[in-house]
Amino acid sequence: MTTPQPASILLKPAKPVGIIGYGAYVPRYRLPAREVARVWVGGRASGLPIKEKAVPGLDEDVVTMSLEAVRNALKRAGIEVDRKILADLAVRDAGAFKTLVQAANYA
Repeated sequence: MTTPQPASILLKPAKPVGIIGYGAYVPRYRLPAREVARVWVGGRASGLPIKEKAVPGLDEDVVTMSLEAVRNALKRAGIEVDRKILADLAVRDAGAFKTLVQAANYA
């Protein structure tokens, strides 16, 4: 049996932790608040704190939106990568993709 350790020791990371870079992507299509209200709150748009909601296109999913966010992070870091090569790396070579993302973080 192991001796329990204080929580303060268990919560300390082995390496420094922090956010050093980021990328974002917001879909370009929008739904007006009245449509959101029709579906979510039974048609009462007056209480919604939004004017519109961004929604993905028919050809967008979490993977394509994530790749766009990575492309934006790489662009902010000054790293140019063709979008087809980036998608291929993400699918076929996770190690190379991870290295590229890390390079963007440290640029």
